[in-house]
Amino acid sequence: MCRSRITLPAVAVFLPLVVAVATPPPAGAYDLVRVHRTDADTTTVAQGKLLFSRHCVACHGVEARGGVMGPSLASGDFLYGGGDTDLFRSISEGRPDGMPAWSPRLTESEIGMLVAYLRSLQRAP
Repeated sequence: MCRSRITLPAVAVFLPLVVAVATPPPAGAYDLVRVHRTDADTTTVAQGKLLFSRHCVACHGVEARGGVMGPSLASGDFLYGGGDTDLFRSISEGRPDGMPAWSPRLTESEIGMLVAYLRSLQRAP
């Protein structure tokens, strides 16, 4: 009979992987994937556009085409990753050298609406 032994180093390597897979994503990321997917409804996109005009136009320009300080967000080319969760994190937590963290001023739902709006710009002709 063959018995396999699990050594302490093997447990140390694989246990964090098991925990990472079993751990649910942060609340904002989960809601974003589930509720604000790229096929968001027109109401969510419209709300995101309104939020963008209030909070983002000064840096990123009209229709997110780039502004005085912020880059274009309409092209889909993002410095810190272009997935929905990446965009959510960039808006929520901010980025070095310019992008402020918006989580103190916007709810997770509002940030998700902004992501939906940005996705709609990437699908526009």
